[in-house]
Amino acid sequence: MLPGGQLNEAASALSAWKPIEAVANTEAPTKVERTFFIIHSVYVLSR
Repeated sequence: MLPGGQLNEAASALSAWKPIEAVANTEAPTKVERTFFIIHSVYVLSR
């Protein structure tokens, strides 16, 4: 299980991504955007 701080950080990273994703979905979400999000998530979770 993740420590609370990391879990909150991950949740805020995800909620910060949602508006970006909404904009991306009006255009076509690119592989680069998805890849960036995955890498960012892993980075936040592994800190």
